Amino acid sequence: NNKASFAAQADASKNSLASGIALSILGKHTEAVKTLARAKDCKEKNIFLADSLRRLGSFDEALQNLDKALTGGADSLWVNLEKANVLRVAGRCDEAMKQLETCANFEKASAHYHYILARCQERRGLYDEAMDNYKTALEIEPSHCKALFHLAFACDLRGDEDAAIDYYRQLIAENPSYVSALLNLAVLYEDAGEYDKA
Repeated sequence: NNKASFAAQADASKNSLASGIALSILGKHTEAVKTLARAKDCKEKNIFLADSLRRLGSFDEALQNLDKALTGGADSLWVNLEKANVLRVAGRCDEAMKQLETCANFEKASAHYHYILARCQERRGLYDEAMDNYKTALEIEPSHCKALFHLAFACDLRGDEDAAIDYYRQLIAENPSYVSALLNLAVLYEDAGEYDKA
């Protein structure tokens, strides 16, 4: 009976982990948090739990789960960049920039570092610097979809519609396509009178 009970608990924990991760990916973050809470502690649980908590505005809990993910063996660069991202979303820009300093040795080496740095710079109103870092991210990793999207959007906001269209077209060539990129590109085509393309 004890063995059967233990096996059932282990299966339930695995199911909670798989279901919780799926819910997080689908954007059902409240359900994801509840489901992941029933899963056994592991880096995967803490990574997805941190993401859902961030999206729900529970920033301190998200940071705690990122620390747990690091203890559980998650990549330290990724964890530190995600912590900076949580702090950025929380509006704690000075702390985010300080967190990024711990990753500065990955300058010109990590596309994700430059992407998160650019997002923090945008939050502080440093738009030119942010665009430079989006471009650096894309030099390192041309398929970095998030950097490509935000660079396209920045060009769009500045009125550089030709560049924005070019970047959005690169982005929708990726699979799966960004829905927001498709919508923004359609609006730009519509503004240019290219209704069939829109």
